[in-house]
Amino acid sequence: MAQIDGTNGGSRRVLEKCGFQKMKAYRDGAIDVEEWAIARPGTVLEKVFEVQVAPVAGVV
Repeated sequence: MAQIDGTNGGSRRVLEKCGFQKMKAYRDGAIDVEEWAIARPGTVLEKVFEVQVAPVAGVV
């Protein structure tokens, strides 16, 4: 499972431009995780990777 750094928001804009959709977001312990998927021929949506969003320094 590939992971990208989504902390600056730039990665999200690139994903959206490429046709990816954020399917869900949840918290895994202290880490926020987003699941992104893309439509593929012959499938509805294929989950391709998760984005782990690092916590902001000084914020719990």
